[in-house]
Amino acid sequence: MCVKYARIAANMNFPANDHEFDNAATFVAFPGWATDCRVFAGHRLPGQVICLPEDKRRAGGIACLDRPVWLFGWSLGAYAALDVWANASPNVLGIILAGVRPVYPPSAIDLMRARLHADPQGCLESFYSQCFHGAPREWMQTQGNHLIHEYLCSWNIDLLLKGLEALAARSLPIDSTRGENLLILHGGRDRVAPVDETSGMAMTNGEADIRVVPSAGHAMFLDPGCTEVVAEWIRSRS
Repeated sequence: MCVKYARIAANMNFPANDHEFDNAATFVAFPGWATDCRVFAGHRLPGQVICLPEDKRRAGGIACLDRPVWLFGWSLGAYAALDVWANASPNVLGIILAGVRPVYPPSAIDLMRARLHADPQGCLESFYSQCFHGAPREWMQTQGNHLIHEYLCSWNIDLLLKGLEALAARSLPIDSTRGENLLILHGGRDRVAPVDETSGMAMTNGEADIRVVPSAGHAMFLDPGCTEVVAEWIRSRS
């Protein structure tokens, strides 16, 4: 049975899943296409994750937070994070672009758009299968399968199409992207943003670092291997 849910209107806070990293860092997370803040429940980032309502995902909203933060933009959310990074608030320490492609081919966008119009349910079922490929089995059993069911019940196709238009209009490198404190993070088993595209991203983004979580898929922030990979990178920035 499908149950509609209310639009998220308040900050969602997700504590660290590893007690060693409880107070190590605070990440402001930007969700990807066809997902929302709830996807970060069960994350394995080395610290607390805050996900803001959509209308507060801008530099002004970040500046209102009472602590230093790292931006974590996942997939389509990477571009929203970059917009904030370009107008960096004093409390933003750096940015992680996770599971993002340097460019989304027009042919791929057109195909996804056609599939959404023809068979929205089938299109999204296929997408979530690819998106969460490689996610930890325990997360899928306790949270992932239920979350996917809710997504399939309640997405607005017009919003999904708007998201595709946003992907079509963006690409890397971006002039405002600064190399310092910029990490490009990928899952080694990513089927949505193939890891073999990352080498070109490193060259076009200057000083940006690239780290890969070998066992992870597109949602690499759910993988236990993500914790130390990101923690080590943050330690190298201090």
